[in-house]
Amino acid sequence: MFDMLKTLQKYLLKNATIAQHCTGRIRAYHYDETADTSGPYILISPLIAPQPSTYASDINLSTEYLYQIDVRGPNYDIVKLLQEEIRKTLWQIGFRQQDGTDQYDHEIKIYMDARRYRGNPYTIDGLRHIDKELTE
Repeated sequence: MFDMLKTLQKYLLKNATIAQHCTGRIRAYHYDETADTSGPYILISPLIAPQPSTYASDINLSTEYLYQIDVRGPNYDIVKLLQEEIRKTLWQIGFRQQDGTDQYDHEIKIYMDARRYRGNPYTIDGLRHIDKELTE
């Protein structure tokens, strides 16, 4: 079964800048309070369930996804650098930025740049190419 969430995580870790700053600190759905927050970290949240979107002869060819990807960390410049690297990485696989938010939490002294990305890749085995160059 094709898993877009795991595919996104693998693509992000293929980016040298993201891997340098966030290896071991990329999570999906929830980032535990006890998890490592000594450096920047990334949280990927699906905002909608995968939606079948393109059909041919009653066969689903592609699926639409919408994710919010948060980058959080104590250093503003690193948070912005990582979010730009995420944008470029996702662009290469057909995900486009929709919108986002930029915040600073004064209580815990952490920056958060959250952006939403939408993609509609082929997900049928015969046409899917998004995960072909990734290795386990």
